[in-house]
Amino acid sequence: SLQRTDTTDSGSVWIRSGKKKNWKNSGDYKKRPGRYGKDNWLCVREEFMGEKKLLDCTLRDGGYVNDWNFGQQSIQGMLELLERTGTEIIELGFLKDEPYHKDRTVFQSMEQVKKLIGKKKKGLQYAVMAEVVNPLPLSMLAPADKDSADMIRVIVWKTKHDKTGQVTDALREGYEYCKGIVDRGYRLGVQPA
Repeated sequence: SLQRTDTTDSGSVWIRSGKKKNWKNSGDYKKRPGRYGKDNWLCVREEFMGEKKLLDCTLRDGGYVNDWNFGQQSIQGMLELLERTGTEIIELGFLKDEPYHKDRTVFQSMEQVKKLIGKKKKGLQYAVMAEVVNPLPLSMLAPADKDSADMIRVIVWKTKHDKTGQVTDALREGYEYCKGIVDRGYRLGVQPA
């Protein structure tokens, strides 16, 4: 299971899967081989902390204007153009527990995301976003593989309203949800809200 450590001088929060021993600093972490699974380190603030990466979220953030209904042809066209722009991370849309439609950038499974990605472009990372108030259940999230999205960014709120309208703590739920994503082998980005 993942465990939380103290905040480092740079403000990073380190979590790790496996046994609590051999804690490493960021310099050691970057030298470790392998995917973000068992016995690999993950910095919640990103492994490339200090480096700048260009992330385009048009297909996700733009959906607030059109309910993520861009149309299949436009989605594919935007993705092909973005892949040629020098953008380093393309956020493809939302992972949500709602019906999938090919004209929208809201996905109910990683298989649907894989179909949009097709053959990955070298040097490019693909991401999707989830939110703790309306998450895709972790039981519906397949383990990461070479064809799936590389990263899942999660919107985490300090509080949320439960079914009765009462304000509840959402941080613990967000932390557990993020742990589940890392346990499935995905890189994690946390978007505090």
